[in-house]
Amino acid sequence: MKKQLILAFQATCLLACSADPNEPLDGPVDVAHAALETFRFDGTLSSSGTSWRTHEFDASAGDELAATLNWDSSSADLNLFLYAPNGELVAYANRTTNRPERVRFTSNATGRWKLGIKAKTGSANYTLQVTVTPGASSCTVSSTLVPSCGAWWGMWTDTSRTGSGGTWSSRLSDLEDDLGRRFDIVHNYHQWTDTFPTSEEIARANSGQILLLGWKSPQSNGSWARIAQGREDSVIDAAASRIADLAPRKVMLTFHHEPEDEVGSRGTARDYVNAYRRIHDRFAAAGVTNVVWVWNVMGYSKWYSMYEDLYPGDAYVDWIAWDPYRFGVGTCGGNVNLNKTFAEFVDPFYDWLVDHGLGNKPFMLGEYGTRDEKPEWGPSNAAFFRGIPETLRTTHPNLKALVYFNDRNGSNPACDSNLWDSSVTRAGFRDAGLELLEETSKL
Repeated sequence: MKKQLILAFQATCLLACSADPNEPLDGPVDVAHAALETFRFDGTLSSSGTSWRTHEFDASAGDELAATLNWDSSSADLNLFLYAPNGELVAYANRTTNRPERVRFTSNATGRWKLGIKAKTGSANYTLQVTVTPGASSCTVSSTLVPSCGAWWGMWTDTSRTGSGGTWSSRLSDLEDDLGRRFDIVHNYHQWTDTFPTSEEIARANSGQILLLGWKSPQSNGSWARIAQGREDSVIDAAASRIADLAPRKVMLTFHHEPEDEVGSRGTARDYVNAYRRIHDRFAAAGVTNVVWVWNVMGYSKWYSMYEDLYPGDAYVDWIAWDPYRFGVGTCGGNVNLNKTFAEFVDPFYDWLVDHGLGNKPFMLGEYGTRDEKPEWGPSNAAFFRGIPETLRTTHPNLKALVYFNDRNGSNPACDSNLWDSSVTRAGFRDAGLELLEETSKL
């Protein structure tokens, strides 16, 4: 069966998420000297007094770590943070006042691990139980950021929420707080002469998240040929230098995502390929080694005849991405098919790629979304999201990253894919993300 093509990847890096690397690790410390067993810690916290406690335990690389924090006051809000021996925050749980809070992680280092407990609001007596289960993990991340276990969970978001504004990063934080996990990939877009990565993007990269950056060509006729001819090399070289400054952090970079409907206005398919290759080769000539190259198209059947001409070639592409939406037909209008499972949603272009010899590449949904303008659509959307982890495990092994497009489209609700307005849809999305987190925590 063609979807059973399994990719083999080598481990050359480790990636961990981070909640707030500036949280202090002060306060009393209880040290557990026994290893590979269950530990229990008890204490009291108050947001107006003793607001932070830490507890330590020993673990070996490959051990399965599980911590459960419970407390006695329904009005208190305690948060739980797990730190590796090198001090890096690798997992956390911060769901408002819901109890208990849990973190799971597969140890990637031998040494003294630390759990921090913070009282965000209120006072409470707490109990923290920690289980260390022996085991060796075979999960890896390749040099091109492909996870062998699970799939990356990502997000682009606009800056609106119930009518209020914010920055790209602050709205990502709002979503992360609400969904109970950090995103593995954070996505943003730039025009040709933008100065990027921005300070917000750099901060996200330095906290351990993967940047996925879309970079559009100049907004002029024939711009692809202009790039291919070397007439934009100064812009390319400046961007290469800025991205190189982020090393050893790696950046996923897409040149002109969704080029299909601009073939003609910005150049031919061959011009696009030559421009893509020109950028890739200028980065390589400058010694930039921390870029992972993503070819990102729409993936719609009307363009299938064009994709072979638009493909830059295996030597220039690390990931293949496409952008499916659950909007129906026409310009986000028409009938919305809420009966499609996630597998049926991604099947058409997934199958096309495998059938055309591109199953040797990892796949990504560079954007995806589901229409949610009516409350009665919430249960179907929630089921759609909850079906993602099992689909990836069983029938779609090449699909290794999913990056949601969280867009409130006020001018055309039929194109609205935001997660803010429906708690039912958001709950399904949250459940899928947390389930995938358990798998990628083994990396």
